[in-house]
Amino acid sequence: MANTNLQISLGNTIIELGSQGSIILPPQTKKISLIFKSSTDNQTPKTYVLHQNFPNPFNPSTVIHYELPYTSYTRLTVYDLLGRIVATVVDAVMEKGDHAVTWNPKMAGGIYYYHLETKSVDNPSISYQTTKTMVFLK
Repeated sequence: MANTNLQISLGNTIIELGSQGSIILPPQTKKISLIFKSSTDNQTPKTYVLHQNFPNPFNPSTVIHYELPYTSYTRLTVYDLLGRIVATVVDAVMEKGDHAVTWNPKMAGGIYYYHLETKSVDNPSISYQTTKTMVFLK
């Protein structure tokens, strides 16, 4: 099981809370950020994974997160409902690990499909492909 720690960011200051704890914030504090980090953050993924984009539905942009267990030829393509390619978001050799890309479309709102295709550089017989749906609100 991953060990998760909580950090609070106050401007340029980061306060580590560990797995539990509390702090008293100064009264003039207007904005804080919570940062969750898992002890497994630096580990290589075990399988290929394409996550659901976030946010979904979205406007004006969304983040698509995917994981690669091997350095792979990677293509992330967006299609419209008629199956036409409307964007190629990634088309490159990507190192193994976690990846995230932001898509900021300049087109009509609607339902789109994003498709991830990968093939291991070291062993081309290892490949993966999957498709997910997202909604762009205009």
